[in-house]
Amino acid sequence: MGRILIADSDHCFASALRDDLRNRAWEVEIVPEGGCAFARLCVEYFDVAILDCGGAGGRGLDVLRAVRERGIQVEVVMVSASAAMEEAVQALKAGAQEFLKKPVEVNHLSYLISRLLERRCGSPHYLANRLDLFIREHCSRRALRLGQLCEHFRISPRYVSRLLSLHLGISFRQRLRYYRVQVAKRLIETTSLPLHVIAAQCGFNSPGRLSEAFHQQEGLPPKRYRTLYKG
Repeated sequence: MGRILIADSDHCFASALRDDLRNRAWEVEIVPEGGCAFARLCVEYFDVAILDCGGAGGRGLDVLRAVRERGIQVEVVMVSASAAMEEAVQALKAGAQEFLKKPVEVNHLSYLISRLLERRCGSPHYLANRLDLFIREHCSRRALRLGQLCEHFRISPRYVSRLLSLHLGISFRQRLRYYRVQVAKRLIETTSLPLHVIAAQCGFNSPGRLSEAFHQQEGLPPKRYRTLYKG
């Protein structure tokens, strides 16, 4: 969760914000001014855009209006060196979610971005459950990879791994293997299918992979499990 675009000609500010956001496992891209930001937003998906109201290459307010007119779905935070209340009112009316006056404390801005992301994508715990459900529902697809989760939920591999680790205490591969073994157990218990067929239906590349994962998780090989279960 979290693709963020920063459009600000203040390199020191943009770099500090980028580093802080990346430490939170979010994907961040910096462009030098608003015109570049609009071009990127037209061709790439971002969850949040940080726009400088008075930046070079197109005023941030003009970029914000163009983004809204184009119907681009992105949360926008405007920052400005100006203290003019009128500018803040115009930005909020144009569709900005937040307006901050420079100098902006990086930690505070990161906190606001995290709140916008939670509102847009759901809380981290809820998102972790959605990821888990996706893995369970698609575990039998042999080609299922971490990148497919990232593409489906529009979040980075680092953030997926972090969510699964923090909220489920397990990695993507471990969770995928767990669900595949569960499917295999049900097939062993309810059918007489050969193990190589079960392996293929559960997403394993070979019966050997099934046997290895099954033995590691259940404490005995699938053939032995079938013998004991069938009596």
